[in-house]
Amino acid sequence: MSSGRLFAGVGPDSYKGDYDVCGIAFEDRWKRFDEALQILNLLWEQESENKVDFNGHYYKFKKVVIAPRPFQKPHPPILMEAGVHQNQVYEE
Repeated sequence: MSSGRLFAGVGPDSYKGDYDVCGIAFEDRWKRFDEALQILNLLWEQESENKVDFNGHYYKFKKVVIAPRPFQKPHPPILMEAGVHQNQVYEE
């Protein structure tokens, strides 16, 4: 679709209220983010016909495939937020 012009911008949410509403521990956000990034890389780097199983601490699934596949190999560039320290909390 984009012929390789995709950049993935990623980072954990820094607003504690979003976690509270979902019943998720705000203190675990970086561990959850790390595991989600592992999953994203795993899905992007698999051959298109292979289905992926994952059994992590926070996320578990079986037989998942991602489509459409990224044009860039092994995956698009991943840009990670760096503006907020992992212990900094944003609250209203």
